[in-house]
Amino acid sequence: MSNEAPVPEPPAPGQVFALRPEDYDYGEGHLIAHIKEVLTQLQHEGEPWWNVVAEVVPGTLISHGEDWLERRLLIREATFPRTRREPVALNMMTREAPGPLAPNSLNC
Repeated sequence: MSNEAPVPEPPAPGQVFALRPEDYDYGEGHLIAHIKEVLTQLQHEGEPWWNVVAEVVPGTLISHGEDWLERRLLIREATFPRTRREPVALNMMTREAPGPLAPNSLNC
């Protein structure tokens, strides 16, 4: 048995995350991010971050806008789950999750 602490899994295309302002750089406010492409991992502010392309909308899982925009984001590695979770499948027409979501199921 290993004594190593779990390491966050890198983001993957198709995953959706509810991001708090401290979870990402170059923006402000809460965002919902649907990862489209993972570019690189890098050091930023003395810790690991991931440079990704994502479709984003301002807001939270409970209340968010409707205008999804594609943009590059730097997301703090500590934001990502330390155990494998299945990505939430969104209805791509409405960008809504199917049914109620368990607390923290999208890392919020």
